Amino acid sequence: MNVLPARGRQLAAIAILIGLIALVFGLLVNPVITGFAERAAHHALQVRAYQTNRAHIASLPELGREVERQSQLLSGLLITAADEEQAGETLREQIETAVEAIKGEVRASEVVAGEPGWARAAVACRLSYTQLTTLLAELERKKPFIVVEAVSVTAEGVLNNYQLDQLDVRIETSAPFTLAK
Repeated sequence: MNVLPARGRQLAAIAILIGLIALVFGLLVNPVITGFAERAAHHALQVRAYQTNRAHIASLPELGREVERQSQLLSGLLITAADEEQAGETLREQIETAVEAIKGEVRASEVVAGEPGWARAAVACRLSYTQLTTLLAELERKKPFIVVEAVSVTAEGVLNNYQLDQLDVRIETSAPFTLAK
């Protein structure tokens, strides 16, 4: 085997030293540096999450006020009652009051079973044609909103005297309701 001259041995030693330094860097230093970088990225992600959560927490009073405002708005649109039967009674009373306000005669009224979340009521009354149109217009403007599902009109004696003196009317209505808290 050939022996390397002194200069070659120095170059070989330097190459081996550089290789060992690269090996130590690759095995020891690089994972430490990579770990620091990963922890820094994770820390930055946690800081962003913290700032986002802090902003959400700061907005809670505003969201609470918005929920309250929308609840008040919604309460004006819905009947608030303890249960479906009470909501039906409230609706029935509103329809009876509307009929009596236009000087109509309430003959019968009842709460009718309805879909979940909806109160239903039917009122039989005696009205003139003008009172009927006034009542329907009033129910259309009323809050909480009332849906007129059916109107049945019976005009007894119209065929004999050709006049619409009094009409027997049955109005079936429904309205959405929410349970009282």
